Amino acid sequence: MIDVTEFVIQLKKLIRWDIELHKHIIISEPNEIITNADMMMMCSNYYGRKYDMLSYREKRLVREDVFRKLRGLVDG
Repeated sequence: MIDVTEFVIQLKKLIRWDIELHKHIIISEPNEIITNADMMMMCSNYYGRKYDMLSYREKRLVREDVFRKLRGLVDG
């Protein structure tokens, strides 16, 4: 599996979790919500071939891990 720690550190400067909306939003544009498709594209751009070669299930797990860590959840 891919280690997402460094990627999450970089994203925390750009994206925050809105607890009222229960959505990830871009800090500089509060009306811009990050979707799963957006995260798929960001992971593909950041990790490149390493991410692209994963199965659909593995890609989903990587994205879920990124979203979870952006929310500040450590486990679960």
